[in-house]
Amino acid sequence: MLPSDFAFPLEVVQYDRPDINVGINQCMPIAHALVLGYLRIRCNALSQTLEGPPDGAPRAGDRFPWLKLRLRTNGYVEDVFQVLDDTRLNLIVVGQPMPGGALGGGDLVRVHAVPDDPVNDAAFERAKIPRPAFHLLRPDGHVGLCGTHVDAAAIARYVSDRLHIGN
Repeated sequence: MLPSDFAFPLEVVQYDRPDINVGINQCMPIAHALVLGYLRIRCNALSQTLEGPPDGAPRAGDRFPWLKLRLRTNGYVEDVFQVLDDTRLNLIVVGQPMPGGALGGGDLVRVHAVPDDPVNDAAFERAKIPRPAFHLLRPDGHVGLCGTHVDAAAIARYVSDRLHIGN
């Protein structure tokens, strides 16, 4: 299912130009380009979903939701995108211990283990992120790899095989 924001270009033109034929001629190329871009992100070789997350949960290829989380026990509630390093891969681990073993990519992967906290629980509930879950975010903020139970070997394979880092 395509996100609701794909209807936006159609609405803008229809309000500016009430003649529907004009609207169709101007909007179809825009909508077509947006659909192709969406499919490229979701179906691209840089995205992989392991165990199936529930419907509505962020999947590989989706932009990770904008959340305010308590990333340290007894710490402040922070904007997750202010904390993430946009020059590295960021592994967000929810409801489970930190992964053991080498993740691949050396220091290019930063791990963020999100503690159990009522603020975090509410944010995850709104974003439909299950517990346990993990999301490996690319520097562009999109989910590269995700699943329910973090698997260090799967992350290392993803970094090596899909991103060609550490080959």
